[in-house]
Amino acid sequence: SYSGSHAQVSTYRLIIQFCQRLIGRLDGPRFEHVYAFCLSTERDDLSQWRGYADNAAGLVIGIDLDELQNKATCEILEPCQINYDVSIQRQIVTEIVESRLSKVAEDEERSQASAMWMADLAHYAIMREAAKHKNPSFAAEHEVRLILRSTADVPSDKSVYDPDLFAEFPRPIEFFERRGSLVPFTTLALPETSLRSVGFGPRSSAIEDPSAIRLYMSVHGFDIRQIDFYCSSASYRG
Repeated sequence: SYSGSHAQVSTYRLIIQFCQRLIGRLDGPRFEHVYAFCLSTERDDLSQWRGYADNAAGLVIGIDLDELQNKATCEILEPCQINYDVSIQRQIVTEIVESRLSKVAEDEERSQASAMWMADLAHYAIMREAAKHKNPSFAAEHEVRLILRSTADVPSDKSVYDPDLFAEFPRPIEFFERRGSLVPFTTLALPETSLRSVGFGPRSSAIEDPSAIRLYMSVHGFDIRQIDFYCSSASYRG
């Protein structure tokens, strides 16, 4: 019938608008309130010493994640093992998009505003999920993240949804400068009882005399008797 055909055309048009809106959101230089404390299960990995510890001259600290979570005062601190499997990443994004698209197709009023809102919610869900995944070329890092996010599962008010407004995140936000740009961050306190080890990189000068570091930690409330101090076994002098 004409009415049926007209309804189908309207639905197709809304689906196209949904896709355009979502692509625009994903392509845009927007910011989401998802912060991650990044760690690794590998405590003596040469590639990470070189990449993250001043070319292997730095230190690595070992954290008890259970203790950190128990003592954390933030709203939601979600632990996750990073996924490097591209097929799983595509499947998750597909499920998010299809879930929101089905709401558009089921909308009897065929409202453009509703379709735009569904696209915004899909964008919101994808951005929050993205913190749990990484390019497979980083798989050797065996990364674990503690993801800090707001308590809201979805934006509370579609009339003001804008990731740049910082309206959905209740914690103080600070900034540091990196390569001419500002990077937002929030502080996560590290309870003294959550620290389990301190490792010295292959090029660390502290290997020769770690007493200053032990003194520093003792002065700041850490029980150094409960901390494992060790040197990297990697053979690297840069």
